[in-house]
Amino acid sequence: MKPAEILSYLTTDAVNYFVKYLKAIPSDKLTWKPAPTCKSPLEIAQECLALCDFLILGFRHNFKNFNPQTWEACLKEACKFSDTGKLSVALKRKTKELVTLLSSVKTSNYKKEIKSPWDAKKIKLVDLVFDHYWHLSYHVGQLAYIQTLYGDTKFY
Repeated sequence: MKPAEILSYLTTDAVNYFVKYLKAIPSDKLTWKPAPTCKSPLEIAQECLALCDFLILGFRHNFKNFNPQTWEACLKEACKFSDTGKLSVALKRKTKELVTLLSSVKTSNYKKEIKSPWDAKKIKLVDLVFDHYWHLSYHVGQLAYIQTLYGDTKFY
């Protein structure tokens, strides 16, 4: 498999698992937080959609305006989704758009460094290429853990 095919396979698999776990959460638990400083399952899903949009904008515009203000705008837009069914559809659609966009990134550019939008350090392009995949995978674990806290121990 070529790197773009691997990325597509892994990211598509991750978004499918994420949506499967999100849909398994009862509606009365979607805004529940295990602690005041934690995110709810709905907020986690909104953040995943926001990151996908943020990465699309970054890659599409050569990382111009790849900054905290653009991130906040993406998050604000994603937070308009309160229905997880519609959010899931948007997340899958945006993930497909991102994967298609990322397939055009040449692997020879993977070591290129850009300024991180979250702090002052430099990050490699390859980190951003795989960021949505990693982010979804991480948050599937969070959704699964939240489910165990309210008694759901099934694997989905």
